[in-house]
Amino acid sequence: MKSLLVIMMLLVSAVSFAEPVQTLSVTPVPGDSRDEYLHYNFGTSFVHSTKFVDFQLRAEGPEPTQIRGVALYGNGFWGETNCPPTLFPGQFCTARVYFRPSFTGHHHGDLIFHLYNKNIYVRLFANAIR
Repeated sequence: MKSLLVIMMLLVSAVSFAEPVQTLSVTPVPGDSRDEYLHYNFGTSFVHSTKFVDFQLRAEGPEPTQIRGVALYGNGFWGETNCPPTLFPGQFCTARVYFRPSFTGHHHGDLIFHLYNKNIYVRLFANAIR
């Protein structure tokens, strides 16, 4: 019984570092090449601790969405993605962004989805304490 309680406490503490999924919907509009600018704040973290959030890019509309690439910049941020070159209507892909600061203070970065006719910029913010 005691070991079950310890395992449950460990699972709850591990899940607390996972943030909810952020969904970015893309509806291709012919002739619309305006970039989109969004932001996400990771909040405050301890130095050398890790948080992550999943950003889902969802294709809406009748046409497929062409993805030229996904880029991530910023000190303390790193990530991984499963985005293919083409998302068909109704499909989605995920970019998981981790924040693991190595020093105290404010941090910022950018997650960029490079699409065929525009870019989606997600400005990332975070703060680190000891």
